[in-house]
Amino acid sequence: MIRFREISSGMWKTGKMIEPHTCLTDNYKEDHFNLNDNMIASSLIPYVMQNPDINIKMIREIIKGKHHYTPSYRKAQKGRRKAFRMVYGDFESSFKALPRYMAALQLFNPGTIIEWEHHSTTMQGEQIFKFLFWAFKQSIDGFKSCRPVISIDGTHLYGLYDIKLLIAVGIDANGNIFPLAYALVARESFESWSWFLKLLWTHVVCERQGIGLISDRHQGILQCVQSYDWLSPPNTYHRFCVRHLKANFNKKFVNSELENLMWLAATEHQEKKFMQRMQQIKTLSPAAYEWLNEFPLEKWTMYKDGGRRWGAMTTNVSESYNGLLKKARGLPVTAMVRMTFKALVDRFVERNNLAIALLQSNMPWPLAIDKKFNDYYQRAQGHTDMMTYNTGDGVFEILTFAHDGKGGNVHKVTAKGKKCSCGKWRNYHMPCSHAIKFCGLRGIEPKSYVSKFYSASFLSNCLNS
Repeated sequence: MIRFREISSGMWKTGKMIEPHTCLTDNYKEDHFNLNDNMIASSLIPYVMQNPDINIKMIREIIKGKHHYTPSYRKAQKGRRKAFRMVYGDFESSFKALPRYMAALQLFNPGTIIEWEHHSTTMQGEQIFKFLFWAFKQSIDGFKSCRPVISIDGTHLYGLYDIKLLIAVGIDANGNIFPLAYALVARESFESWSWFLKLLWTHVVCERQGIGLISDRHQGILQCVQSYDWLSPPNTYHRFCVRHLKANFNKKFVNSELENLMWLAATEHQEKKFMQRMQQIKTLSPAAYEWLNEFPLEKWTMYKDGGRRWGAMTTNVSESYNGLLKKARGLPVTAMVRMTFKALVDRFVERNNLAIALLQSNMPWPLAIDKKFNDYYQRAQGHTDMMTYNTGDGVFEILTFAHDGKGGNVHKVTAKGKKCSCGKWRNYHMPCSHAIKFCGLRGIEPKSYVSKFYSASFLSNCLNS
């Protein structure tokens, strides 16, 4: 039998009919030798700029869509690495370029603070990096119109060097994160935290009084706040992040009911209710009760806080900002610093638009603050009576409305001290429902008691400084 083949209507024949050939360029899925890592890197540049952590699966899909071929895993990985270097540089050269970049940043953004700390060496003219601190001019000026509370946190940086990023953030009038300062350090320690906090107070806090400082219970931070050598002026009020304290509590006492009671005790505004929660904890576990009593109450409870937290029980604001910087944490160091400035600018632009809209609408406060005040105002309408307790000191008693076994309580309002026995006026710096009732009965505008640090004008100020 003689075999033969011919081309006819797109079919190969070898003595019998075979299926039509379907291997067309548009749906070809295999790798191609001309699709090298240089071509892949060039195609990936805009994607790596948007997301430095872009994964290999997504890269292969992008290249398939652009070139109709799917690169191997190894090629995609090499292409990503090369694109990363093209956009951000490599880790070693980036560290060497850092002093020049920081000098340029200070030159083109006057008022930005940059401080270096180096180890001395025996070699002439050579120094070894130890610490770097920076705070942008916009943050320094804007903090004057932020609430007087600061959250601090530290995080690891990924990449060639094992270094840490320390950050400090404030809270603006809308309750949003307001980045204040950063530091690069070899590790979190008493020395690095005290250096960072001293510069933070010198350049950002300046002469501002009565700052609440919220942190986790890292040993370096605890040593700092005990020494207070870094503070000027010294009247700062250190508070624990209750979520971190709760995590430690949960590890020691594994009980979901205890866990819930601990959080409720920490967040109660009234001493009576706090004592009730603590008694419940003591009944369930005397050891848990004793463990909590080892910590000063003003450090972890709302009722003893004295309004220094402004309602913030955790370091979530600094940790949230850490999350926003997650993409930057894997970058070479100069690119990472550049991204902190970009993140600041983007946030200023976005939130300034909100502030302008509020002012143009004659809104006194952002929507979240307005809602909270209106909720208190509505509750105040249900309160039934006022009795003068001490006219000289401006102390009055307000009876709450009793309904379904709840309410019917008497709360003491002290207008002079801007506080109420419910605890909320002092803790939130906004009149509670009992204070609003007192204002209504005395012909006082309750909005006049809302802190200026909640106002739309202060929100605008901190974004336009």
